[in-house]
Amino acid sequence: MPFDKTHIQKLNAREDKIRRSMSSYMNNTKWIKLFTSLEENEIFLPVCYFKFIGEENARKLSTPTKSSFDESGIKDVFVTGPFYFNEIEWVEWPGQYEVSRGEGLKPLLKEQNIIKLKDSIDQIALYKYELNKESLKLYGYK
Repeated sequence: MPFDKTHIQKLNAREDKIRRSMSSYMNNTKWIKLFTSLEENEIFLPVCYFKFIGEENARKLSTPTKSSFDESGIKDVFVTGPFYFNEIEWVEWPGQYEVSRGEGLKPLLKEQNIIKLKDSIDQIALYKYELNKESLKLYGYK
């Protein structure tokens, strides 16, 4: 996955900072197993939030599918560009999300089955996550 030198330097600086202050719970293999398993088990979760190391806010993305990543990370997406798995601080899947229906209309509220997500995660490997009524948050670092 090609990155320019500036991106790599920023990534390295963030990684150095995080390694000193947080515990790592994920590696490339675990991210690949997670996203592959969700797709193979037909657990479609169109909305999730990725929080990247060193960034203040999470970014709303779709749950990655097998065609959207390789052994080191997520290929180019319009919202973020490409990123390595080791840049992910956490991913959160909301139990509900809004779909805009146009001007003057209330957004449509849709459900995501985060219990099915939890059950699938528990079958794959040991992952560090938090589940509550609103969401499931899986940690890369904490």
